[in-house]
Amino acid sequence: MPKPFIDISMLGDKELVRAFGKMEQKVQRKLARSAMFKAADVALKAAQAMVPVDTGALRDSLHKRTGIGRRGLIGARIETGTRDELAAATGRKDIAESKHYYPAVVEYRQKPFLRPAIDENEAQIVGIFARELRAAVMP
Repeated sequence: MPKPFIDISMLGDKELVRAFGKMEQKVQRKLARSAMFKAADVALKAAQAMVPVDTGALRDSLHKRTGIGRRGLIGARIETGTRDELAAATGRKDIAESKHYYPAVVEYRQKPFLRPAIDENEAQIVGIFARELRAAVMP
């Protein structure tokens, strides 16, 4: 069973942890979101390269987003376009009217592209996140 997400904890670099801990929580969130946004670029580009292309609408609708969850957890994700966006981009009304969500059908029934994009690039994603956070906290 695949991991639900990449869990990044600040361990090992005591100086970075100490400097990060001295900052206000609002600043910590801003720096972490910025670092995650840059790191998510790797997963986005990999997903765009892996997605099966018919019209290119699904590939072109992929985008990254960061956010803060209810429990204060900061995360980044790769999202697809909505039904209406995909239908408008392809000119096919059947996509908007279908009971099946086209990106989910591709991911789970045809050829997975989101999960492998993250799994295959996990080390690079974590590395970029750590590098960006270290550069922001300890210039």
